[in-house]
Amino acid sequence: MEIEDLMTDIEKKKTQIIAFNKQFEELRKAMSTSVQQIERIEQNAESKVRQLSEFMKALDEESTNKVTITKTLSPAGVGDKKDMVRKLSTFGWTAEEISQRVNLDINTIETILSLPG
Repeated sequence: MEIEDLMTDIEKKKTQIIAFNKQFEELRKAMSTSVQQIERIEQNAESKVRQLSEFMKALDEESTNKVTITKTLSPAGVGDKKDMVRKLSTFGWTAEEISQRVNLDINTIETILSLPG
């Protein structure tokens, strides 16, 4: 009877070990996926920083030519917005990103980009 109890305990422990191994494997996979997501986020962030750097450099160059671009422009500054849309596009910004930055709807951005410069 004592041996049977020991065998039962061993089987329970074996079942627990298998369950722990399965949980460990699931956690390992989740961590691997998280690492991949973090790497993609890091690459995206690096790209955005490069774009911002290029944009800031362009703004500095334009400021020497007395061109002022503000976050919100009056209707008189629409030409400046068109220039900004084109400039951001040359730096690889998507129409959605430009739309958010210059406060114009995406259709307007796409129209500006489709017109000869």
